Amino acid sequence: MLTMNDNIRRSLNLLTGPEVSDADFAVLAALIRRRMLRKKQFLLYEGIPGRDIYYVVKGALRKYSIDSAGTEHVSDLALEDAWMLDAGGIFRDAPSAYYIEALEDSEIMVLPADEIRILAGCTLYFSHLSGAFALYSYLALETRMKLLQHFTAIERVAYLMEYHPVYFHRFPQNILAAYIGITPATFCRERKRLLKGRSVFASSLMPV
Repeated sequence: MLTMNDNIRRSLNLLTGPEVSDADFAVLAALIRRRMLRKKQFLLYEGIPGRDIYYVVKGALRKYSIDSAGTEHVSDLALEDAWMLDAGGIFRDAPSAYYIEALEDSEIMVLPADEIRILAGCTLYFSHLSGAFALYSYLALETRMKLLQHFTAIERVAYLMEYHPVYFHRFPQNILAAYIGITPATFCRERKRLLKGRSVFASSLMPV
């Protein structure tokens, strides 16, 4: 049976390409902190630099911002075995524009980005790891921008149904609608169309 550290190690190997050595993983494991969150508890608040990288062991997270009109914009969702971070805080030391909230009771492993950056100057693996998280963040943003700018409402819903079907069982409809940039009413209508067989598949978009 895989342990929590085994799962993190496997996920890191998928991110970095080169497998982490026992010695490097021992260093990393010593830095990891475990956090238990209640539903609706926050990991990060707007205005505070986000200097940690989060791995979801159990539960559900959302990252979102609030505009001047009070509208929430969901920029990322994460379930088990997924990562979440605030790239602006980690790579530019900028105050966060986002909140990160637990939508279920959650167990999170916290990797301190500052320490990883320091170690990146000392070992090749941690240099790879720091770059891998930067690339992960960039590719997720690029895919999301393509989704919002070039795909219709029904194609966005089709993307979620194809690549993230479990989201429909774990996240409320209004949050999924905000994540793909449409209203809850439009989300409901287009999902019904797809379920009735009027399939539109966003085939040129890769999952994130």
